[in-house]
Amino acid sequence: LPLLDQRLRPALGLATISRMQDAHYNMKGYYASTLDELGFTMSSGQANADNTWIGRRYTFSVTPLNSAQGYVATAVGNIDGDEFQDILFSSR
Repeated sequence: LPLLDQRLRPALGLATISRMQDAHYNMKGYYASTLDELGFTMSSGQANADNTWIGRRYTFSVTPLNSAQGYVATAVGNIDGDEFQDILFSSR
């Protein structure tokens, strides 16, 4: 895939998690502490027992902060093919 496409996919996944977390917070008054609680899935990949979603190229996770009044969502994968893992995140 072109590099732009590789960067876009994890960014879209994180944007989806953020929108889902906002909706969850508006309904329940706190952010979801797991991807399962959030109902997060993608068209490819699978949920893992350690609260991650393992896709073909990226692993997504969400970590609650401050008694579920905040969170950090991460996407980890090798976007550019170098020897280092790339880490993208969003938080509230």
